[in-house]
Amino acid sequence: FFYETFTNLVQGGTESPVMRYGMQVTSRKMFDNYSFLESGLHWEQFIGSKQDQNDIEQRSFRIIGLLDRSDDPLFPGMGYKITGEVNQTGGFLGGARTFFKVDIGVNQYLRVFKKIVFAARVKYGSIFGWEESYSDVQYEKFYLGGSSSLRGWDMLKFEQEDDSPMGKVIRLMMNWEVRFPLFWIFGGELFIDGGYLTDSFGNQSMDRMKWDGGFGISLLTPIIPFRIDFAIPLEETQADTKNKWKIQLGAGYIF
Repeated sequence: FFYETFTNLVQGGTESPVMRYGMQVTSRKMFDNYSFLESGLHWEQFIGSKQDQNDIEQRSFRIIGLLDRSDDPLFPGMGYKITGEVNQTGGFLGGARTFFKVDIGVNQYLRVFKKIVFAARVKYGSIFGWEESYSDVQYEKFYLGGSSSLRGWDMLKFEQEDDSPMGKVIRLMMNWEVRFPLFWIFGGELFIDGGYLTDSFGNQSMDRMKWDGGFGISLLTPIIPFRIDFAIPLEETQADTKNKWKIQLGAGYIF
């Protein structure tokens, strides 16, 4: 059982308080030390400052999986990981909204020279049945930007309107990194990120990809790597506005 309060950015960049309560039942099957398959039922009721939020009762069945064939869960140098999530909300489960969400990803790691590692990730996600009338109070749709996706943009603001995040029902994202040691417990990264968001299956094209690039410095502690990344979009994203370097902080490698 849970009760949670969080904020949601609304039009104009202001924050709107959102509360929710509910319950979930989850089962996890471990296949080895890190690979697993998790499934569960999730029920929640939203309470918000906007009237449309008060009418949202959401019931979901979720399956989340991880196949980890890398040599190290925190500092991977060889191998791969496959991630996946399937989410059925509403439909035969009932509730105020009905949609089906799929999100899959593949990570690849290759040690090219001693402690120099080339890492790549591709993620694709799609939502079926999302209605325009649905209020995305907890960012169910796909967003980009921030330390875990496209680092050349502010968190969630790859697509925005009036300084507010805009989510879409389709997302394609790619990340490439070269990770290498610097000195003592410090490491470095050179990276390129790319992706796009769209609401139309017919608009899916590599021509829509927007890219950023940059470098990062990591503090390689025994518990987890902490990193600071410096990134900039590689093409102009707004007319009459020059792109600026973004500073992103993160715990753990981006993937």
